[in-house]
Amino acid sequence: MAFPGGVLDISWSDDSTKIVASGDGKSSMMVKAFAYDTGNTLGEMVGHNRPASSVAFRPVKPFRVMSVGEDNKSVFYHGTPFKFEKSHSCHTGFVNA
Repeated sequence: MAFPGGVLDISWSDDSTKIVASGDGKSSMMVKAFAYDTGNTLGEMVGHNRPASSVAFRPVKPFRVMSVGEDNKSVFYHGTPFKFEKSHSCHTGFVNA
């Protein structure tokens, strides 16, 4: 699991079995979720078109993930497997946290 442009943030599930990472995917996915022990991907997390600077994992079921990034968006996912739920583009600058 690597981002060509680097990992910018990670977040663990409450039971420490799932990891969500954000970064610069260089024209691919900017947010990825995977199982810590196998590295298997836990869904397709699309929604950003620029690097995702931060990610947060809701620590209990039902699992939710929120990511923010340099495309001025806040993107929400639900899962597992994680899927795009909605996004907000109401920011006027980079969203950092």
